[in-house]
Amino acid sequence: MLSLKDIKKSYCGNQVIRGISLEVPQNSFYGIIGRSGAGKSTLVRLMSLLERPDSGEILFDGERADVLKSKALLAKRRSLGMVFQQFNLFSSRNVFDNVAYPLEIIGAKKESIAPRVRELLAWVDLSEKETSPVSRLSGGQKQRVAIARALANNPSLLFCDEPTSALDPQTTVSILELLKKIRKEMGLTVIMISHQMEVISATCNFVAELEQGAIVSVKELKHA
Repeated sequence: MLSLKDIKKSYCGNQVIRGISLEVPQNSFYGIIGRSGAGKSTLVRLMSLLERPDSGEILFDGERADVLKSKALLAKRRSLGMVFQQFNLFSSRNVFDNVAYPLEIIGAKKESIAPRVRELLAWVDLSEKETSPVSRLSGGQKQRVAIARALANNPSLLFCDEPTSALDPQTTVSILELLKKIRKEMGLTVIMISHQMEVISATCNFVAELEQGAIVSVKELKHA
């Protein structure tokens, strides 16, 4: 599904990613774990094509993606979903309009947007919150809206960057269960970035450990 080949990235002469090679199998739940400063955020920005590596290759289904430009790059980015730690919702929009936003920016027909949004809100158990301002939602509800929004364009791969770090333990469990259900029933590949091994162990089939910008181990978690 996703292959990294000797990826390197530096900022102001400081090498943050040090020759990472990685294979993410299709329909897997793949965890990347590391302490603060290990390079996790940079790595996810490279994998999601928000930044380009200084060297190396990024391939999706065997095709180079790091060399894409303009419209082709934008199209590939839109085939990837992203869930963030701090939700990144639009406070000026209600729940429905937050989920509709990705469909609006790709020019989806208005008559197709409402059914898709309502389908996604049902998936994340928020159908009754359709018209609610996001300011009135709990942290867990906000993350469910963010997950629904990330799925709007039918991505083949979903990135989750510390999606439960801002949540209490009980809410964390419910969000992880939702992500596992989505991966299984929608046939997605999910990549989870976290500094918490208990989060990775509860969800992932594989885990890669990141230290100082390098992968130091990759393990299969058969019990996950």
